[in-house]
Amino acid sequence: MILNATSNKPEDWLPVDDDYFGDVMTINTEYDASWDEGNHVLYDAMLTEWKNRDWYEYLVVNLTFPFPAIRLEDNSGQFSTKRDVPFGQGHTVEVKDIQMEDDLRGLIVSVKEGREKGHLPLCELEVTAKDHPCYWPLREYVVWFANR
Repeated sequence: MILNATSNKPEDWLPVDDDYFGDVMTINTEYDASWDEGNHVLYDAMLTEWKNRDWYEYLVVNLTFPFPAIRLEDNSGQFSTKRDVPFGQGHTVEVKDIQMEDDLRGLIVSVKEGREKGHLPLCELEVTAKDHPCYWPLREYVVWFANR
């Protein structure tokens, strides 16, 4: 049941049937990922939005820690050929939180792989599953970071 607030006093609010608003209140909450699938118009609009975004604040609100991620890139070159060391390219890590912002490497996150703990640039990671709630916020950050 929805309440019809015709005054500021709750005792004056009247009950209204749930279908009172019909389709007027329908909101599309599905994420439009077509910018990542060749929709150049939406991609350009997203890039413009991303340039003005406070990424730290946005990701603190939109990422739920911890979350699983795969290290897709190793921009430092430190681990790129060493598959047997923790945090190497292709390894799955648990992202614990955002630690700091670096001028060159972007946001740095604390990660865990097995018993090992460390830090990685967030721009080198991708959430393991596309249906995970952290996938698109991180994907937007990674694409923006690569194109800044």
